Amino acid sequence: MKESTDDPKKMTQSHYSLRWNNHQTHILAAFEALLQAETLVDVTLVCAETSVRAHKVVLSACSPFFQRIFSENPCKHPVIVLKDFNGWEVQAIVDFMYKGEISVIQEQLQSLIKAAESLQVRGLATQDPFDKESTSIINQTPTPSASPNDFDRNYYSNT
Repeated sequence: MKESTDDPKKMTQSHYSLRWNNHQTHILAAFEALLQAETLVDVTLVCAETSVRAHKVVLSACSPFFQRIFSENPCKHPVIVLKDFNGWEVQAIVDFMYKGEISVIQEQLQSLIKAAESLQVRGLATQDPFDKESTSIINQTPTPSASPNDFDRNYYSNT
């Protein structure tokens, strides 16, 4: 039996909009937790001195370069060799992709921006023509932290 589209019960039904108010915050925290625990990681970035494991979906969302690589080479867990990059640059860029911000010392800034431009990292490299709001603000003054334990000053050090 075919259902009629003129059914008065269906015309008067109310629609409800369900909203998770802190959805974006939760998703960001969840991806960061997955990265820290190396849970469900499906790509490894390798440079001369280190390797960094990450999630293809996050790298793809933040970089047309990675999106193209993963689309053209649908491997289950690719290993991408970044031969012209320092380990601290790769780690800092991945952290930026997951957190949306990082803190680096002035001496590392130019090198990091160059690496980010090479990898086409949205929000850190040259502005994406399709995303007019992706520009980064570079602050030359140090950012205070809540406590000395919150920030490992040697984390991004290349020494």
